[in-house]
Amino acid sequence: MIGSFLSLAAAAVVPLLAQVVPPAHPPSPAPTLPPIGRVRATVPACVVTRDLVIPSFAAARRTDAAFAAAQQKLRKYVQIKDDDQLRHTPIYREGALAHLDTDLTTMMKEVYSMRTMLSDPRLQNTADKDVVAMHDQLVQLYGAEATRANVLYEYVTRERVDINKTDPNLTDNSALSPAKPQLGPAAVQTPIPGATFPPAGMPNLLGIGMNDVRAIDDWGNGYARMVRTSENQAAKTFLPIAQSCVAR
Repeated sequence: MIGSFLSLAAAAVVPLLAQVVPPAHPPSPAPTLPPIGRVRATVPACVVTRDLVIPSFAAARRTDAAFAAAQQKLRKYVQIKDDDQLRHTPIYREGALAHLDTDLTTMMKEVYSMRTMLSDPRLQNTADKDVVAMHDQLVQLYGAEATRANVLYEYVTRERVDINKTDPNLTDNSALSPAKPQLGPAAVQTPIPGATFPPAGMPNLLGIGMNDVRAIDDWGNGYARMVRTSENQAAKTFLPIAQSCVAR
């Protein structure tokens, strides 16, 4: 279904994307709406398809590519974290996390662009059932992409906090540093009410070599499946509307 939608877009509408996808440099003035088929693209659903749906779907697919790249780097990070020689040198862990920043930044940027397009007034046209259907699917697609980007951001943030705790160069022993609570055995063993391990949404890593690599793979693949399901569901709505626009 995703392939059919993308093929149709490539054949009929994607050539217009260079005019509507925000470039890295300041955007040029908005172009005049070009024709779809043999008539002017004034039908609301067709305008929304061309200017908002296809760019949003393209942003989602770029997010997919960035997450796929991040998954490979996550495997490397976990291997470093579990390595007996490297785990005691935080700079290696921090360096591996830094490689994720580019992918994470791309994901956040693309998800933000999806959110921006969702706020376009043309998607608020409740009088057109096709526009309403596309709006609803874009909302759920944005939700899936945002969830995955946010959970990756949280994972990286948690790992950086852990690195800071274990890096002796970041420990402040001055008289002005705040006192740290001393936890006795009873306090350590007492669970925090409502707490889970691992924290909700985080991978279950136990520090056991290849087991952790498989765990991080399963974690990432689970979120990839969630997004792919969302994309397939959205494409089922987008495809017939796009086909009707091409036929006009």
